[in-house]
Amino acid sequence: MHRSIRRLFALSAASAVIAGGMPAITSPAGAATTSATAPTFDSGYPNVKWGPVYSQSSDGSRAVAVGRAWGDDENGGFNFEARIYDRSPSSRLCGYVRVKFINKEEGRQTIRSARKCGPVGFTRLTDISWENDVADTALVQVCHWDRRTAGRKYCGKWEYAYRFEGAGQPSS
Repeated sequence: MHRSIRRLFALSAASAVIAGGMPAITSPAGAATTSATAPTFDSGYPNVKWGPVYSQSSDGSRAVAVGRAWGDDENGGFNFEARIYDRSPSSRLCGYVRVKFINKEEGRQTIRSARKCGPVGFTRLTDISWENDVADTALVQVCHWDRRTAGRKYCGKWEYAYRFEGAGQPSS
């Protein structure tokens, strides 16, 4: 019986990847993470997809985030989107993403976060900025959120989502 359930889960996961064009949402603990090199732009707003960015492994699974950043010519805005997926078998752990927006020119940092509990679907984090409010750099970190302690656990490294030319290195 266990074998048939595993086959059913494998077929449903494969169908979701093929039908939805969704990125693979599980990864073995030893899989390579994304590089620290971010797309860099001299001028104009970037139009880039980033990720996947992973948390550290917990019980053989990791939370993962993917996303995109793009300029909107119609309203002159800059859009940033992150999707967090939770693939932890533990009901007490949730997927958790933090995005650090750094505006070096104004000396300002903003951190936004989102949490996803449960293996079905994803949670979306969005941010829209206009003109001078657009951050020079966006960094992403994925963790697990522990419901018992109400805190972050098993955090991965901060990874670049994008960086404008001359933005400098981020602070932790």
